[in-house]
Amino acid sequence: MKKVPTMNNRYGVIFLLMFGLLVLTSASPAQNFWQSAAIPGLAKAVNVVVVDGSNYVYAGTNGKGLFRSTDNGTTWVRIDKSSSDSISYVYALGVHGSTIWAGTYGGVVWRSTNSGTLWTSYTLDATLGSIITSITFIDTVNVLVGSAVSGVFVSSKNATTWTKVIPDTSNDGSPVNVFSGISDSHGFLYLGTYGDGAYRSTNSGNIWSPYSGLAGKRVNSFARNPLGGLFAATDFGVYHDTLMVDTVFSADSSTFHLDSTRTWVNVQDTLITQGDSLLNLNFASSIVSTPSGHLIVGTEGYGTSAAGRGVFRSTDLGKRWQEVNTGLGNLIVRTIALDSTGYVYCGTQNGLVFKSTQPEEMGAIAPPKQKIIPVSPKAYTLEQNYPNPFNPSTNIPFSMPLGGHASIKIYNTLGQEVATVLDQEMPAGQHTVRWDASAVPSGMYFYRFQSANFSQAGKLILMK
Repeated sequence: MKKVPTMNNRYGVIFLLMFGLLVLTSASPAQNFWQSAAIPGLAKAVNVVVVDGSNYVYAGTNGKGLFRSTDNGTTWVRIDKSSSDSISYVYALGVHGSTIWAGTYGGVVWRSTNSGTLWTSYTLDATLGSIITSITFIDTVNVLVGSAVSGVFVSSKNATTWTKVIPDTSNDGSPVNVFSGISDSHGFLYLGTYGDGAYRSTNSGNIWSPYSGLAGKRVNSFARNPLGGLFAATDFGVYHDTLMVDTVFSADSSTFHLDSTRTWVNVQDTLITQGDSLLNLNFASSIVSTPSGHLIVGTEGYGTSAAGRGVFRSTDLGKRWQEVNTGLGNLIVRTIALDSTGYVYCGTQNGLVFKSTQPEEMGAIAPPKQKIIPVSPKAYTLEQNYPNPFNPSTNIPFSMPLGGHASIKIYNTLGQEVATVLDQEMPAGQHTVRWDASAVPSGMYFYRFQSANFSQAGKLILMK
């Protein structure tokens, strides 16, 4: 005869099942975002981490030299010991192919053209306290080097000569304290400073203009985001460069005037968040962006006693931020880097290096499914050509609010016309024409855009 379980037996079975499930759940920790990629025996802060095109990882430290990992952070080798004067304090790194640049104290920048086997040093400024803090590539050969007390230096002829260029300042004209640099998709250069805001150059660092919105802030890092221009990590949160339209009016039926400027806006000024936001974080020390537009930010604390907040991640251009600190052994994060497969690296104050356990999304941005109808510009505009200087061709962007005849002509310094780049009917919209200057000698030229009652000129430099 089959035995029918009693009510007490039923409850006992249910209790055991629930207890077992509880044990399994509590014994299974949440998935870590970070895994250790530590440099053995390192007890000094990791100031900067970069990754080259071969996914070799480089880590510059605060007194223990420069290290390289060729196996995604599993093992590390110190690579600065072969130089005559060991590179102990590394504050900035730049990699391009197998060429590495390292910025140190004493105004010295080092270069290796063979992934760190041999090094050459260049003393740019021996001023007491001078520290090389940023390295930005102008092209495949030359770099823009920023220092904490001595201004900015531009290399030429493969680093055989250096030129000191100092952005104009709004105070006494003294050198700005540079902390970061980047180039955008047009080849324009940007500098972030300690309190003097940001500067932009459209001609390879020869002339600089203030880029408003970051005055009074320490600009620690820049990132290029394919979904939204440039982002800046500062001691007051993350900022985004934005086109601000002040006034739009019409003088008559054919002429429009657009009063607009590009400036930096804190993401929290325009994007509302709930709960903890990046605006309230202690210090945004470093920022990177993936090709799909994800932003990842490392933070430090204020002063020696304040703790950092670790790493935060946004997948919507800063609207919402997710704390990603599980597995992170130290919350004072000095540097963030991204490799070509989507893995994120960070270096911390206590000398630890971490790597993300999963890669970020790295796929190309999908085209929008809906049809986008471009809005006609509100004004005739002529923008700076890019690149500039150039050899042998350059792009000239311009905008037309109304369709009509348009011309762009090139003149030499004597006022003589040397080329006609455009002379035809054009529809309303944003356009770009290209000038091939192979047939003219090096020098300074002027380009003039004319359409309807509008006329504007710009200057460009051909360097062969």
